[in-house]
Amino acid sequence: MKLAVISHIHGNITALDAVLDDRKQQGIDLIVNPGDILSGRDESAYRLDCAMANRVYGITRRGVNP
Repeated sequence: MKLAVISHIHGNITALDAVLDDRKQQGIDLIVNPGDILSGRDESAYRLDCAMANRVYGITRRGVNP
């Protein structure tokens, strides 16, 4: 299983899209995000949609949330 960890996306949608595109090329099975994918500038809904569509798992203080 290949694992990728992404964090501190904030408002950088270009970087998020690049990582999600690269995931397919690299054969990444699971992406984990320890935080800050939604905080920051505009377009939180877009980032959330991308994360959910690509099954990015968020780690919280209470456990893992898909």
